[in-house]
Amino acid sequence: LVSAAADKSLILWDISEDFAIVARYVCPDECKSVCIAGDEIVAGYASGVIRLWPFPGEEKKDIL
Repeated sequence: LVSAAADKSLILWDISEDFAIVARYVCPDECKSVCIAGDEIVAGYASGVIRLWPFPGEEKKDIL
């Protein structure tokens, strides 16, 4: 489960472990849309920027 927080971070939750926080991704922009696509978290921000965040343990991919 991924949620956007008021502090402009995204939180990845492990719902099988009493909703433990697995990772927190911080960006200085307000997240307006978020979804999971494969092994990445896709987030759309108020500025029009789209960011791809890797799951913990996954290698960050360069975007061309």
